[in-house]
Amino acid sequence: ETLELRIAARTAEIETANTTLRTSRMAALNLMQDALDARNQAEQAKEQILKSEQRFRLLVDNVRDYAILMLDPQGRIITWNESAERLKGYKAQEIIGKHFSCFYLPEAGDKPDQELAVAARDGQCADEDWRLRKDGTRFWASVTITALRGNDGELLGFAKITRDITERKRAEKEREATAEFLALVNESESTADLIHSAATFFQKQSG
Repeated sequence: ETLELRIAARTAEIETANTTLRTSRMAALNLMQDALDARNQAEQAKEQILKSEQRFRLLVDNVRDYAILMLDPQGRIITWNESAERLKGYKAQEIIGKHFSCFYLPEAGDKPDQELAVAARDGQCADEDWRLRKDGTRFWASVTITALRGNDGELLGFAKITRDITERKRAEKEREATAEFLALVNESESTADLIHSAATFFQKQSG
């Protein structure tokens, strides 16, 4: 009887151990599967991010009329693209790491920092003014600076979009000049007045 009890007890222990082993093995397998699933999800997410970055890069590089670049929170340039190179004349290795104030005229003073401050405060800052190319030539630019923040609200940097609107400004100036000249013609009461008004107008335009 004692032997039978011992055998029964031992059998119960073995069954318990086997059950525990099977449970542990199943738990281990589940953990391994969870780890594999998590890794696969991470790889898929990484792949999606890479694809998104590639699409964004293709988009940015193929937008010919806009220079799109990124600035760090201090205003240093951290990305560059073909559109920016075409518009401003700098190659990536020449400009990355420099402060974006190099695009402003010397008389702009602290305007670059003021625009960053406005963008950081309000989310965005827009401006139309003269800007400089690498070769020193000027162009009339339409600029938008947008603050970029993380989920926690931390300022990560800025997106800066610049468009050359020199031709548009020139066309606007020509339209305004034409309208002004026509108004002078209409107001002239005699040929002498017309000649005088025209001379004054063209002198003003050349000056």
